[in-house]
Amino acid sequence: MNAAVKENAKVTTQQKARIGDVVRFIRKDKTFTGTVITIRENSVIVELSPKMGMLLGYDNNLTVVSHRNYLIIDSSKFLK
Repeated sequence: MNAAVKENAKVTTQQKARIGDVVRFIRKDKTFTGTVITIRENSVIVELSPKMGMLLGYDNNLTVVSHRNYLIIDSSKFLK
């Protein structure tokens, strides 16, 4: 896992994210934060702000992030 993500994270965890969790990850040498909207076996689909999606050059504000490449920085309050 990227040291910059670890350094900036409020909570470090080895758990997989849940729907509604806020995660932080590195893409194109920049740190991004988004909300998990779908969970897959090896990854999550994260919703970014429209501005972050444009910054990445994406047509939309959704991206796939491997479970190995994110940190949960705010746990979902919906599933507690």
